[in-house]
Amino acid sequence: MPDIRRELIDLGAQRANHLTAAENALAANDQTAYDAAMAEIGRLNNEMNRRQTLIDEQERNFTPVSGAEQRDMIEDRVNDLRNGRNITFTAQEIHREFRNVRNALLVGSGQVTEPVGGGSTIHDPVGVGYSSIIDQVRVMDLTGLSAWQEPYVISGLTAHGADPKDTAGKLRTESEASFGVAELRPYEVTVTSYVDRNIERLTNAAYFDKVYSMAMTALRKKNVDLIINGDGAGSPIFYGIKTAKNKIGNAIYATESVTSSDVGTLDQLYFAYGDDESIGANARLLLTKRNLSAIGGIRSQMLSGDHRAFQDQAAELRLQRMLHIPAQRPGTVLGIVGLFHNQ
Repeated sequence: MPDIRRELIDLGAQRANHLTAAENALAANDQTAYDAAMAEIGRLNNEMNRRQTLIDEQERNFTPVSGAEQRDMIEDRVNDLRNGRNITFTAQEIHREFRNVRNALLVGSGQVTEPVGGGSTIHDPVGVGYSSIIDQVRVMDLTGLSAWQEPYVISGLTAHGADPKDTAGKLRTESEASFGVAELRPYEVTVTSYVDRNIERLTNAAYFDKVYSMAMTALRKKNVDLIINGDGAGSPIFYGIKTAKNKIGNAIYATESVTSSDVGTLDQLYFAYGDDESIGANARLLLTKRNLSAIGGIRSQMLSGDHRAFQDQAAELRLQRMLHIPAQRPGTVLGIVGLFHNQ
């Protein structure tokens, strides 16, 4: 049995195509194409009218019963079921219900809206973070200043001793201190992102707050890079730890050559910090993730068995980003050196 309703829909689609062709032909002043398209539209109208008439007769043949009759019939069938009697359905009822199923819109058809939901938490990717060195710097409000200068000592005074009989009546040996000035100049760091003002009305996820948090993270990561490496320019405006120079262009930083990583590497770095007679206070060892992994994997041959030379006890001692370093000499402990993870 042909599906009259489907045929009617297909004919309507064909009519729409020919109508578009007729409009295009009229716009192009093509009378022949226009007449052909209109003739086809007339034929399709006749075919559609025939099928629509048949559908109308089918609907009239299966007109549903009134509401009161429907309720009485349902009550009678419910009573029959309660009393254990069989119930029957007429052929017209079955036909009508199957026709309703055939014409129904299904969720899987893609023609109806479906209920959807969404989480309110916006999850970050794995590994989002920045070095904790940014928590070690001092923050000052320098609004309105063109620069900020910090004086420091390059070299101190030297004391001299001699026999008073040799120095009597003579000028004492002069000693002069050397001073320097580090200058900080303005440098702009910005994050620009746009959030639709209506986004809170369209989703329960806090996108504005998340974008704000991401902007703060991006600023911190950029500042971490500046603190370590500076702005990277040939004539820097912003100096970093690795590129720091004073106002007259002399280097403020010092270097220590490390040719390979072994059990003596941290000893070398630790004692290189400071002068010839003392170790610098509050030392911090800045490592990349790859360098930290390399140091952590060093094995000590002076300890019994196969042990790591450096043991990370952060979780056990709750010392965040701190590395406990047993010295290579038995019975001594070198100390604790802070580790900043430069990701």
